[in-house]
Amino acid sequence: MSRRKRGISAVQTAVVLALLAAGLFLGVRSLGTNTSSELDQTASEIGDPSSLVDRFGN
Repeated sequence: MSRRKRGISAVQTAVVLALLAAGLFLGVRSLGTNTSSELDQTASEIGDPSSLVDRFGN
């Protein structure tokens, strides 16, 4: 009789790590894009302080 091995194989480990890396990359990229957009909007509104009060409050 042969014994079955338990646990995950190297291929399964590689797939899981690749999916985690892709998810991390996309999350960081999305965060960077959103931050860049917010900073660009704030920079364009700096010339008009009333627009900053409307956006951020007192």
